[in-house]
Amino acid sequence: MKSNKLVMMGVAILISATAVSQAATLGQRTVGAFGGFSKMEDVDGWAASAELNLPVAEQVDLRITFLNADMDGDDKDFELLDLEVGERILMADGIWYIGEDASGVRPFVGVVGGYSWIDLPMQDQDGFLYGGTAGVEIPFSDVLSFRLSGHIIKSESDHVDDLIYKGSAEANIWVSESVGIVASYTYSDQDGNKGHLYTGGLRLRF
Repeated sequence: MKSNKLVMMGVAILISATAVSQAATLGQRTVGAFGGFSKMEDVDGWAASAELNLPVAEQVDLRITFLNADMDGDDKDFELLDLEVGERILMADGIWYIGEDASGVRPFVGVVGGYSWIDLPMQDQDGFLYGGTAGVEIPFSDVLSFRLSGHIIKSESDHVDDLIYKGSAEANIWVSESVGIVASYTYSDQDGNKGHLYTGGLRLRF
């Protein structure tokens, strides 16, 4: 009887772990499209992004993202000066998720690299980006997961050589086997210039 109970408990734990892992976005082949609102110190506007996630090795993902944001506003020092800012960023993240416990929690670390095109009224700030990322993905059920992550990125643009600090929170709920609804928030700080990005969209698993 005891051995039967142990077997049943083992099966229950396995089923539970399998269920919560189905909610994960790490380790999955997915493509996503998102839109939302972007705000920086003196400007705000719309933003759109696309994402591709591919497992490339055991516990290793390659995530490629492209962000396009167009913002405008008034300069706080020169009220008659209209500001128009265009931002386009292409990034590739190599993510290693460090195992998975029985509840499906997946901590991860990674390296990032990319290029940014930033159009400002007086000058452009194009340049390469590189840095690191770390975070955790937490499943709450067989369809809902929550991901927290942070980035430290070095910007080497034509006119600015700064560190960029980013923190993100994302919720993903799978409404079917292959379709997920995503809501996210990202905070960034580059040399005291703080930014906020609010997005929502769809993620498809294939």
